[in-house]
Amino acid sequence: MTWCGLILRYGICALIATHISSAEAAIGKVLEVKNGANITSDGRRQRISAGMPVDTGDVIKTIKTGIVQLLFNDGTKIAVGPNSTMTVDASFNRRST
Repeated sequence: MTWCGLILRYGICALIATHISSAEAAIGKVLEVKNGANITSDGRRQRISAGMPVDTGDVIKTIKTGIVQLLFNDGTKIAVGPNSTMTVDASFNRRST
């Protein structure tokens, strides 16, 4: 196998492992989204959708009429109202320490 092949193979494995570990580290998820919002996670901003994982440090920003409902691993629910910005913190999840 060539060096390029080895580098590509191990690079892909590292990317998959990083994705799996970040999904496992999530402290909650998006339960519902109405009228639009964005999430910034690991420096990447994207449109938020139901089922997405959320973790400490993620920033949720709703539009003028947007509402996002979050469900944390301990059962806590939080709603982010219209025209709001919220940074997810581990203290929102009572089981995280």
